[in-house]
Amino acid sequence: MAKNQNAYYKEIMESIAKYRKQGFGIDQLEEIRQGLEHEVKASVYADKDYVAVQMRQIRFGLEEGLDVTLYNDKRYDWFQMEEIRLGLKDGVDASIYAKPQFSYEVMRELRKALEDRIHLEKYAGVGAEMLRELHLAILDHQNIIPYIKAGYVPEQLSEIRRAMKEGCKIDPYLNTAYRGAAIREIVEGMEEGLDVKTYADVEYSWQQMREIRLGLEKRLDVTVYSKKLYSWQQMREIRIGLEENLDISVYKSMVHSATDMRKIRVKMEEEQKRYASLKMSGNGPEISDDLGEFCKTLPKNAVRFFVDPDKLKAYVYVGETAERLTKERLIGGLSEHKIVKGLDKGVINQLLGGKLRGEMVVVARGKLPVRGEDGYYESFISDREHNGVIVNKDGTVDYTKAALFVKVTAGQKLLFYHEAKPGKDGYTVEGAKLRAASGREKVRIKGRGFKLLEDNKTYLAEENGCAILEDSVLKVMPLLELGDTANLMGEVSYDGAVHITGDAGGNLHVIASGDIMVDGFIENAVLESAGDILVRKGANGNGVAKLVAGKTVMGRFFENTAIQAETIIANYFFRCNLYAEKVVRVSGMGGSIAGGSVYAGFSIEAGTVGNRNGIRTDIQLGYDKDRPGIDYSGQLGEIESQLTILNNALDEYKEKYPPEERNMMPIFLKIENAVYTKQQEKSDVEKLIAQQLEERKKAKQAYIKVYNMLYEGTNVTINNVVYSADTKKCVMIKNVAGRIVVQNLQG
Repeated sequence: MAKNQNAYYKEIMESIAKYRKQGFGIDQLEEIRQGLEHEVKASVYADKDYVAVQMRQIRFGLEEGLDVTLYNDKRYDWFQMEEIRLGLKDGVDASIYAKPQFSYEVMRELRKALEDRIHLEKYAGVGAEMLRELHLAILDHQNIIPYIKAGYVPEQLSEIRRAMKEGCKIDPYLNTAYRGAAIREIVEGMEEGLDVKTYADVEYSWQQMREIRLGLEKRLDVTVYSKKLYSWQQMREIRIGLEENLDISVYKSMVHSATDMRKIRVKMEEEQKRYASLKMSGNGPEISDDLGEFCKTLPKNAVRFFVDPDKLKAYVYVGETAERLTKERLIGGLSEHKIVKGLDKGVINQLLGGKLRGEMVVVARGKLPVRGEDGYYESFISDREHNGVIVNKDGTVDYTKAALFVKVTAGQKLLFYHEAKPGKDGYTVEGAKLRAASGREKVRIKGRGFKLLEDNKTYLAEENGCAILEDSVLKVMPLLELGDTANLMGEVSYDGAVHITGDAGGNLHVIASGDIMVDGFIENAVLESAGDILVRKGANGNGVAKLVAGKTVMGRFFENTAIQAETIIANYFFRCNLYAEKVVRVSGMGGSIAGGSVYAGFSIEAGTVGNRNGIRTDIQLGYDKDRPGIDYSGQLGEIESQLTILNNALDEYKEKYPPEERNMMPIFLKIENAVYTKQQEKSDVEKLIAQQLEERKKAKQAYIKVYNMLYEGTNVTINNVVYSADTKKCVMIKNVAGRIVVQNLQG
């Protein structure tokens, strides 16, 4: 700053005083002051007709060295100004959309499209939401123009675009009368292989569609409740009752409101749970102590019948001098107490023969319901939980038979579903049926690349490739098989999985959207997968090999290899450069990390770290200051600053004008809308900040466990606190309140 600082600030204050005399408000003066302090030409925007947030956008542009003449115009509101400024800042031709008649939302969509080198200005008249759908469709290489011409609106187009992207043939089920949410229900059903014809009907609301879809997912008989006169809430109560195998005939009548249905359903569920708990407790003692003590107080000639509160047992007490029961008297006593089922014929005969005296016996027993067996999938391919990984006695892992996927051919049988079996009903001594719960049906398999036969049980591959079953998701995707790659050079990019059946060397670079599996060794190769990477034998990368995975990298061993993934697992690592967003795990007590550098966000577990020779091994855990992520604090501060200015402007209008006048003023309504928009933006940013804080909280709890030996020469850094290890056995190391704490695992 050339001038004396005091003189400079005095000059600024004098300028501000002049503007104050001209009638500028507090927020306007603040924008002028900041412009003067940042040595931009504040006079460019020092106009009382500008609200402070408009001044702010012009000031930002001047500070960023932009040509603000494109938007220094009172016809633009502050949101429009911001969109033009951002376009100029990002280097797009903002003049294409810098037109006062375009709303800021339209400007924003045109700007974002231009950033992707897509020109949509000729469609500007269709509105911002439609422009967004056009933009996304072009990025996905989908043509939605026919649907636009057919009259579909943005919320519908969003779901149609999603269906097209997922390869769903949705056209036969489309109707412009559907809401977007209804189309979404159809798309979700198609993705799950459901018979969507069951509910693809314009007379259903999207909520009714959802209830039918959820029932089909659970393999329920949806015909019971897929009546259009049912409200979706009534459908829900019947669906839940079917899932719990309740006798829905008790409440499925349309005369019952959804609330009444729920009350009946909950009561039935509670009764079902009560009988289930009796089964768990073994049904208690044969005769309760209280009942036995009570019978001792009865006359010696008394005959009494009793029924347990749960109605699963009925008793009879016959005194020592009681008359022998006649058939009529016995039937009368049983009838009086409604004991009609589960009678013990032996006890009945003894009672009639007068052979029971001075004791209480069980005369009838009810039967508890027995739950049916659950449904299950019979798999003809291995899944991720049973992928051939063998754990040896010493804890090390054998990957030689492991697999991330299974090679399949079109038409090959992949899965067969065995339906749940019904339970066996029980009954009370009063003859009431106790409905048994059927076994639970498994959720339907989701995914792509397969077809479900009409029996709704048999899953076949639709194409040649590889199959991957993980939880309830089945994917059949293209498979590229490569032999020994020693003679291959350059980059191989493949939309699918890659199986290298030999060794991976020869400076090969493979980029795959699916998993990568290597049967042999890795030498100089670079492998990048959006999923997992499995190396059956191991890697000696000569300091050149690099593996990058979106999920997990696993293999027998890795030497002189760089690896980046969420989770990294092997039997040992030697002189490797590892970066795991979550976990590094070394299998077996003898498994080791020796040399190189290792980072893990949450934890590292190994048998041994370092070696007897004191090889330098650098371990880092917790928050990675070199990859801090997006700092949202500045964005939040700017939003809060704009909110303050906008709220102040609202207050000014409220003071100057009565409600009936200001509510008709476009500028006031714009400010009101802007406050709402900024509050939403603030909420979204606060959620992102909260998510970051949660991740950092986990990082603060990061630790390393060494189950065998930690050797001298190992440097451990946990959340920027360094610990130079000496040789120790069986320890866990973590950062507690800024101090490294070493705990003995054997303790």
